[in-house]
Formats: sequence, structure tokens, C-alpha cells
Amino acid sequence: MIKNVLAIMVLSLLFTSCGGSAPQAVESSMLTTSTYSISIFPGWVQDKEHSTPSYEIYVSPSPKDGIFSSLTILREELLVPQTSKDYAMQNIAAAERDVRDYVAISSTASLIDGIPSLIHIFDGRSSSEAVRKRFLQAYVTDGQTKAFTISFAISPNTTDTTIYSGLLESFKLK
Repeated sequence: MIKNVLAIMVLSLLFTSCGGSAPQAVESSMLTTSTYSISIFPGWVQDKEHSTPSYEIYVSPSPKDGIFSSLTILREELLVPQTSKDYAMQNIAAAERDVRDYVAISSTASLIDGIPSLIHIFDGRSSSEAVRKRFLQAYVTDGQTKAFTISFAISPNTTDTTIYSGLLESFKLK
């Protein structure tokens, strides 16, 4: 789990320069795979160079004030069945412990695909050289061993994260 938290941060920081603001568009398009669907911003594309079977990364088509926003979807097989809330609490604890300059912004109860979970918002960086970013993460399991961490990495100057939270809540398991 620790390596997953760091991997999400490292992958999302690949697309970082400096500064930024939230996208102005509220339009979205549906991304559908064999295991999930989620609404994303139009024009966002998969970064096939950095995506793997366990990580899918989508990036904004252009930077906002010098920063490319990204969406990372991590798939993981758990050793034992977990609820989404338990999976969320473990990932949040790992972020608190492992993320450099970690600052919690909020944790909010949410329904992801009708399953009680959390959306956790925090600022941090993966290394002392990395640019600080704001992360919005949602966590969902199938109640068994299939688990997903869905993570937006955006400018830490973004104060209204409503659009991102809405997109996280659009996640559906198949």
C-alpha cells in the first residue's frame, strides 16, 4: 500500500510544472473500460507511456498556469476482503506517513457507486524536489478483494474542488 501511495504521487507529479487553477469547464465525457467507468474532462487523454495494467493515467490536454492536471486510477488486488471505508482509512494513514509535506485538507463521506466511502483531499509532494500538488482521492472496493484508488492531482492553489469531487463520485465498478 505504501508503494501505491508513492507511485500515485510520483506518476501524477510527472506532469507538474508550477502554479495553476481548476478547469473552468464543467462538461465531462464518459470513460469506460472493462472494469470501471468514470466521467472525465473532455480532451483528457491517456498517457500510454506511463500507464500500466495496474495504473491508468489521464492528463489534461494543456497546462493551466503552467501545470498539467492528471487523473490516476490504481487497480489493486487485496489479500483479504475490505470495505471501501477500511481501504480508504488505510490509504489515508499511508499518505499521512509517507507523503512529504503532507497537509490534510478534508475527508468527506461519499457514495462511490452506491458504496459508502471517503473523498480525501490533501497537499503534498513525493520528494523534496517535486512540486507540491493538491490530491483528491476516492477509494472503492467491491467488498471483496478488488480495490481502486482514484486520484486527481491538481494545483495546490485550487480552492473549489467541487467539480473534481463530482467526477470522483461518477466512478462505477463493472
